[in-house]
Amino acid sequence: MSSKLNKAKLFLRSLNRKIYCDNVISFDAYCIAKTSNKPLVTTIHPEIRTYEDSLRFLYGSIKYGLGDPLFGFKNRYNLINIAKFGRILMDPLVKYVLSVSEGAIQGLKIKSEKIKILNPGNAFDQELLQYRTKNKEDYLVFLARLYYLKGIFDIPYIMREIVKRNDSAKLIMFGKFCNEMEKRKFFELIKKFNLGKT
Repeated sequence: MSSKLNKAKLFLRSLNRKIYCDNVISFDAYCIAKTSNKPLVTTIHPEIRTYEDSLRFLYGSIKYGLGDPLFGFKNRYNLINIAKFGRILMDPLVKYVLSVSEGAIQGLKIKSEKIKILNPGNAFDQELLQYRTKNKEDYLVFLARLYYLKGIFDIPYIMREIVKRNDSAKLIMFGKFCNEMEKRKFFELIKKFNLGKT
């Protein structure tokens, strides 16, 4: 939605009583179900932030000079006001909306029997359990998409405190950086705190 004209059109359409669907909204599955008149079970992946969370992201984004400071507010407005999530839930075509965590939907403030929390939230191969061992090394593991909303800029500060108490502690990170600027800033913090071997 880079064009100001498109943003203005989107805002005006959101005032309509009808549910707004477009490929810029993540509820395209609902639009397909509506068009084909088929029942729908779908997932909700983007977290719908509370206003408190949105303020926290505003602060973090300005502090680190990364991302869109208004991300949380826009995310909430898009899903609740434009996509009209509450109205989507009332549609008989929608059977269930699945979420990987309570946190992903806590900002909704909507109660519905159709919203289900998956447990476990993410599937895993049980054969992996055979590789567990009691001979554990002293390390922590971080697994996520590597970008500021996942807290990657908190990691160097946390590890700095851990290493003060246990200088043999290690951190193993799995994931991919979403952009080069965040990657560069992350490793600048690692270097600043002398955590290169951590």
